[in-house]
Amino acid sequence: MKDVILTILEQYRNGKRYFKSLEIEGDFSTQDLRGIIFEEFFIAADFKYCNLENAKFVNGNIKTSDFRYSNLKNTIFKNLAVEATQFDWTKTDGLIFHGNSCYGQDLHQADFKELFKTNQSKPQFQVIDTFEITNRGFVLCGEIIEGIIHIGDKIHLDSEVYTISGVEEIRKAEIEYIGLVIPLIGEVDEIQGLKGKMIEIVKHEDLAN
Repeated sequence: MKDVILTILEQYRNGKRYFKSLEIEGDFSTQDLRGIIFEEFFIAADFKYCNLENAKFVNGNIKTSDFRYSNLKNTIFKNLAVEATQFDWTKTDGLIFHGNSCYGQDLHQADFKELFKTNQSKPQFQVIDTFEITNRGFVLCGEIIEGIIHIGDKIHLDSEVYTISGVEEIRKAEIEYIGLVIPLIGEVDEIQGLKGKMIEIVKHEDLAN
């Protein structure tokens, strides 16, 4: 049976916009889904970096879904269960948030920004050096300038997204640094080019702070 998300994306590309009575778990990240409508559904999905302008989520469940960094202009969230849903760093001009509930509490438009769109600071990491570890990948050696970095967080570069597989202490010239281990899936030059730069870390969707 074809994966439900692949089916939705295929139908969307063919012009369908209305989807009803579905159970959906998986990854929609980076997709352009402007104007899509979900009704009477259960969704636990990754919508990070999506374009959901003018979309509608009505009469359903979006618990644990992740909408961070997405475009939610004029998007409607109505009559939904929203426990553990994430909305940081979204575009929300014209967003409607009405009739929703979280852990048994009724929520209103005014609750959205206070409870969900907190725009917590993205961790900042200053890279001072890079080097390769055989059979593991590359290490970004440097200092955490802001925030906390965990295994599973991500680094978004121009051509690839790298998941941090290790956070380790490194001593270099008698100074303690932090090493972020990432698998080598892209161009070596892209990784080596980070030397001396400040990079932002995207938090893992399942991270418990």
